[in-house]
Amino acid sequence: MATEIIQLTGDPVQLTSGSETAFISAINGEFCWSDSDDKPVALTISHSEMKMSVNPPFKIWAWSPATGVMVIVTKRDAD
Repeated sequence: MATEIIQLTGDPVQLTSGSETAFISAINGEFCWSDSDDKPVALTISHSEMKMSVNPPFKIWAWSPATGVMVIVTKRDAD
């Protein structure tokens, strides 16, 4: 399992590729997310979470309109 900490901005960042299982948890605040093959451009069409689990084939992109929001992303390749 690989774990990384990512600071989010208003620019979407791809957190999963669709081939792994992941747990995403905000260290502080909430993050917005969307499932998309491509980088989302309509950022008003999203969900807001503090933590979530993701399974394949979802390709998760995350961002935050707030400053300083950080997430911990733990991934494991699907079996």
